[in-house]
Amino acid sequence: MHKSIKEELIQICNKNNIFLKRIIKHHHQGYISTAYTAQSNQGKIIILLLRKSDNQLAKAKRVIAASKLFKNLPVAKVYLHSKLSNGQHFLVQEFLQGKSPSFKNLKKSDAKKYARLLTKIHNTKIKGFGYIVIKNDKPQGPYKNWFKMIKKDTYSALNELIQYNKKTKDISQKRMESLKPKFRKFFKKYKKYLDIKKPKLLHGDFIAGNILIKKGKISGLVDFEWMIAGDIGWEFALYLKKHSSIVTILEEYAKINKIPVDQLKFKMDLYRTIKALLITNAIKPIGDMETGIKEVEDY
Repeated sequence: MHKSIKEELIQICNKNNIFLKRIIKHHHQGYISTAYTAQSNQGKIIILLLRKSDNQLAKAKRVIAASKLFKNLPVAKVYLHSKLSNGQHFLVQEFLQGKSPSFKNLKKSDAKKYARLLTKIHNTKIKGFGYIVIKNDKPQGPYKNWFKMIKKDTYSALNELIQYNKKTKDISQKRMESLKPKFRKFFKKYKKYLDIKKPKLLHGDFIAGNILIKKGKISGLVDFEWMIAGDIGWEFALYLKKHSSIVTILEEYAKINKIPVDQLKFKMDLYRTIKALLITNAIKPIGDMETGIKEVEDY
């Protein structure tokens, strides 16, 4: 962390009665945020510094909303949300003890544990569709129609990627343009499966790195920046195939919630196509365009 940012963070926290010791340690580097740890009068805390972007405020508000929505789940309290003079938003959060598990060779007992956690999140009442916003102090989805929203977001992300690729030339422009008819056919063919009527509240980024385990129990669930109201299949549609172990959790989830497994797997695969594109666009300055576009083409 740059010295000037560190000094400004300490000043802002002090003004809000959060007194930091001067040692601030790097904890975790994500695509859209960097986490640091520090000791304070609140005990050990996490300082989550968001990457500068047009929607960093919305992401910060989702993390705050999660801390209010899931009071009976191991979700970190948010002590402070503020902004640096350079425009970067940051959050000061409770530090949750535990280590991230591995999803490799996942045991059924562990998969069941994660499936139960997801069920509790999904059973939280929510209105509207889309990435969660705060309106009249209440978290909700900003859209009335899920299908129209994901279709609009998909075409918007694709157009942004095409324009970005014109400058970077990471991939042939012909290959990028070929994705347009692919998605037109996709949405026409699968509309009846994607046009859902009732939203479910989703974590949005349920990977092993966002879960904490202590003494065999789930001690924390973090990174709610992508929290969204939508279709359950979206939750399991992780972008990279390296997350294929999520299927084990899906199978346990389907049993608990009495949903046909094949139906849920089918929806997961549909949403993987869309999610691969959206995430490739979201992380394009620091991500791997070739890997992302290959994922889209492969589904």
